[in-house]
Amino acid sequence: MRVMLNRIGLAVLGAGAVAVLVWGAGGAIAEKTMTRNCTMDALNQSICIFGLILDDLKATYPFPGGGGLQSIVQTSTTGFTASLAQEERTDEIDYEIAIADDGSVSIASKSGQ
Repeated sequence: MRVMLNRIGLAVLGAGAVAVLVWGAGGAIAEKTMTRNCTMDALNQSICIFGLILDDLKATYPFPGGGGLQSIVQTSTTGFTASLAQEERTDEIDYEIAIADDGSVSIASKSGQ
């Protein structure tokens, strides 16, 4: 399997699948509603949702400096937390994801920072 890594650590595995490679030392959701179709097994659905969260962070996170992205953790079936290192703190952004019957996912709510 060929893996291509883009500059934010998103590995494109082919056929629309992605894997998130994370490393690193309450804003608004982007104006344009972001959605993805994540009809797949639970593992790949989580990975697909990570991509949605990365897209949102790239579009809306106001402090792109610091230590960068530390982690994205699934905290419940539809809850995720992104942790981003800053100078003397860690920003944590909580996401609640809406999963439609057709497999499309979108950000239902977002809090923290």
